[in-house]
Amino acid sequence: MASPDKYLPLLLAGGKRCPGRMMLCLCPSWVSRLPSKTLPGLFSLFILKAVTFEAGGYTYLDTFSSPCRVTYLLEDGSVGSSMGEGLDCPTCGSPKLNTLTEDVLLNYQLLGGKGVPLPPMLALAYRPSVGLVSPHPSLMFHSIQEKEDLQVSMEVINAFLKQPEVQGSDKVLVQLSTSGWGSQESTAVLNREDREGLLSAAAALVPQIRSGESILLTACYPSIQPLQKCRVRKTLFRGC
Repeated sequence: MASPDKYLPLLLAGGKRCPGRMMLCLCPSWVSRLPSKTLPGLFSLFILKAVTFEAGGYTYLDTFSSPCRVTYLLEDGSVGSSMGEGLDCPTCGSPKLNTLTEDVLLNYQLLGGKGVPLPPMLALAYRPSVGLVSPHPSLMFHSIQEKEDLQVSMEVINAFLKQPEVQGSDKVLVQLSTSGWGSQESTAVLNREDREGLLSAAAALVPQIRSGESILLTACYPSIQPLQKCRVRKTLFRGC
């Protein structure tokens, strides 16, 4: 139960290793929960309809006359209510777990607390939870109680962009704190010098933000360039 774009590489790889055994369900009505015959009090999950993945990247939309019993469930908790609660098969992910793993600001702080070097980040936090943010030298935190103040606080972005550490970056990533590390939703990557574009991208997220979330601006540095191969001239020395 997940969005196809998020797990497509995993599904394609699984179709290569186990043809026909990797199944993608796009709608809750494609599955059925029945009381487990082996573990009383739990439920078994059966697939009625699914997109199946075969070797070579082929996909098929299959409807099963005999429902297939799920042996492992990978669920994206952000797509709706959880189907994985109380099942007799192993599962990965839940709405609560997904909320934690997809929280960019929270994970940023956890990594920083372990001494991991981090790029400069500005967090425009809308009604943050008490004690949520721990001090970190690379984090510029600005708490806001009203959405109207978010528009006014855009001047904080200018102060962030003027920091020496940010000046060394090429681009700046603008996103909601709950958009996830690999997600392209509610995100924009713009040139650091495009201040008007950065302000507009941040302002566009104001209507979407919910209590406890933040608008994040993170400095992006150029990728490490591979070393160029150098020719080494071999010289043969003969003893005299």
